[in-house]
Amino acid sequence: MEHLRTIKEQNNVGKTHLSCFAHISLLLISMILFACSPNEQKIKSNENNASGNSVETKKVVVKSAEQVEVTHTVNYASVVDEPRTGIWLGGSPAVNKSAAEIDTYIRIVPASKQNHLLVALQFEGAKFDDAFISFKPLDGAEITERYPTKWLLKPHVISQVKFEVKVPKTVSYLTLYTFQNGKGAARAFILEKTKLKK
Repeated sequence: MEHLRTIKEQNNVGKTHLSCFAHISLLLISMILFACSPNEQKIKSNENNASGNSVETKKVVVKSAEQVEVTHTVNYASVVDEPRTGIWLGGSPAVNKSAAEIDTYIRIVPASKQNHLLVALQFEGAKFDDAFISFKPLDGAEITERYPTKWLLKPHVISQVKFEVKVPKTVSYLTLYTFQNGKGAARAFILEKTKLKK
């Protein structure tokens, strides 16, 4: 009887060790699989979107607490090869708005439809890989198409984004946030036809 009890105890100990080994193996395999998955991937495209901006995207894979991969796509602003022509406003902002050290130029012209404006933004001074801009129309103004409002900027080039807004009869604004090297700056522009200021 004692001999049978000893055999049962040995079998129970063996099962416990086997169960622990299986759990540890599963944990190690999971860690290896998640450690080897890519965190960032760049995708290049020569296509143009509806506003004429060439689209180059950066896909960033983010893992949530549940280890589910979520991909966010952020567009790079188009690179400009030719100098600005016509009337542009902006440039280097006031001292309290220049923390990001990205100079912004804006040009607004009437679109073909009434109460619609074509907005062009150009950016100079991006020097770091984390440089980006984001913008938002306020006070009743709306972007007329589904359009990204955050764009990455490539370092050491002039970048541009173009889009169309529908404006109300009252005064409306476009807020703009620029960021690079851990510093940001915010400013706002009145959404109206660009004209020379006296």
